[in-house]
Amino acid sequence: MKKLSSIAIIATILLIACQNPSTARVEAKNNLPDSTSYIDSGNAQVSASVQDDTLVKEVLQAYLDMKNALAADQSKEAATSGEKLLSALNTFPVSSLTSAQQSEVNEIVSDAKEHAEHIGENAGNIKHQREHFQELSNDMYDLLKQVGTSQTVYKDSCPMVKAIWISEKKQIANPYYGKDMSTCGKVQETIER
Repeated sequence: MKKLSSIAIIATILLIACQNPSTARVEAKNNLPDSTSYIDSGNAQVSASVQDDTLVKEVLQAYLDMKNALAADQSKEAATSGEKLLSALNTFPVSSLTSAQQSEVNEIVSDAKEHAEHIGENAGNIKHQREHFQELSNDMYDLLKQVGTSQTVYKDSCPMVKAIWISEKKQIANPYYGKDMSTCGKVQETIER
């Protein structure tokens, strides 16, 4: 019955798209089951996402707490956030993604876990934490591009380190230099659904 319902929804979306292409994407989003969400970055890209955005929010919030701790030169708080992030990644619902997304997201989550674990285990060694945060930020960006998020976030970059990070605000707070060069960087991209 669920497959039949999904087929009917897809047929409706295609019919709407043929009738009025400019509003098809908006109407298509509104006609989909609650278990699917979408990414819209200003282009017509539509991608299935995790069923429960709460789990995406947990991962993102732990990452943002870590980023803010590193920007404030707080190694112990970054370690605590690393532990929270690892826990959230361990429960990430990869199986709720489309089969095409699952292998990509599995690889991203696996890599992100390793970096979160290193950050969590290295309170007091902020240099080492920042090295892993650099790779973790690439993973987080890739993850958000794959699964989306209901929260608007920004991809920022640091020209000195040649690295990115994800932020919840437009104001730059550089996690790689902390208080020494807190405003070094720029917003490269807005990530929103």
